[in-house]
Amino acid sequence: KSQSAERVVLQFHYTNWPDHGTLEHPLPILSFVRQSAAANPIGAGLIIVHCSAG
Repeated sequence: KSQSAERVVLQFHYTNWPDHGTLEHPLPILSFVRQSAAANPIGAGLIIVHCSAG
């Protein structure tokens, strides 16, 4: 039998992106990207990004 390894999953939501549009100013999303990247330890793997439609 193989043993399961414990994993920690962090999920971030950026809720200010307008449907069918773009942001008026880039600074809020850039700050969000920096903060979420800082929470991802080195070697933890990739960050996955998708829109609200999936």
